[in-house]
Amino acid sequence: MPKAENKPTSKRVGAVRKPSVAGKKPLTKKSAPRVAKSPAKVARVPAVATPDEKPGHGLDLVRRCVRALENKKAAQIEVIRVAETSSVTDFYIIATGTSDPHLRALRVELEKVIDEVVPAGGVRIQNEPNSGWCVVDAFDVVVHIFSAEKREFYNLEELYAAGEKIVI
Repeated sequence: MPKAENKPTSKRVGAVRKPSVAGKKPLTKKSAPRVAKSPAKVARVPAVATPDEKPGHGLDLVRRCVRALENKKAAQIEVIRVAETSSVTDFYIIATGTSDPHLRALRVELEKVIDEVVPAGGVRIQNEPNSGWCVVDAFDVVVHIFSAEKREFYNLEELYAAGEKIVI
C-alpha cells in the first residue's frame, strides 16, 4: 500500500529537531497561540492568628510553614487558597530552593514545624533524591518545594490559577 504524501518530515531549528508536516511550519514561541490569563485574586491575611483560628490548622499552619521557609531562605514563596475549588486541600504553598541540599533542609524544617502541631502520622512526604521537587502534605496545607528549573517547568501557579493568592 503506498504511503500518504503528507508524511512527517523533520526540519532543523537551531540545535533541536522539530517534527513538522510537509507544507506547515512548526510552532515556535512567537507563532504559538496566546492564551489569555485571568487576573489573579489576591487577599491579605493578618500576620498574627485571630482568636477563632484553630492552632495548627488552616491559616495558622500556613503562617508557620511560610515562616519556616523564610527562615531557611526559600525563594519565591507563594500561598494559594484553593478551598473553594479543590477537594484535596485548602492551601498550596509553593517555594523554590537553590540546590538539592537546600531542598532537603527546607523539607526537614517543614517537618519539624508541622510535627509540633499535626498529630503523628498526619504528614505525608514525597521526595525522590535529586528530583528537584519535594511535596509535604499536611492535609489542610500542601507544600511544594522546587528547584528553579522544575518550578518553571511544572508551573503550578498556572495550574492553581483559579485559587486566591494569599499575602502573609
